[in-house]
Amino acid sequence: ALERNFNGSDEFEHICKQFLSTQLDGACLDHVTQRQILDILHDSLADRPNQAHCTENEVRYKLMIDPSEDDSLVRLLFTFGILDRQKTRVFVCSDLPGDTNLQKINTIAAIRHSAIEGHTVV
Repeated sequence: ALERNFNGSDEFEHICKQFLSTQLDGACLDHVTQRQILDILHDSLADRPNQAHCTENEVRYKLMIDPSEDDSLVRLLFTFGILDRQKTRVFVCSDLPGDTNLQKINTIAAIRHSAIEGHTVV
């Protein structure tokens, strides 16, 4: 949990040491090993609850922010095999002046349908 939630922080090692020292009766850790972001993301996306016992609250949503204007992050996730092209649906919804509410409603409906079908939605 620490790795998934705080690995991007510059204070990751300090956060881990503080947390673990409280859990290990004040034990001092010399070094905290950090995995690569792509490895963590891959494991996180592969971590799915058992469908037979799945409830809405067990699904953990992931937020990825792509600051590029050309969807570079999504393309890289496909290239590195983090996302499976066959199981992933990519939707784009904007707030441009010419967009209608019907377009937004259709996009939301498609997202919900894809999620119900078990696809990864980006």
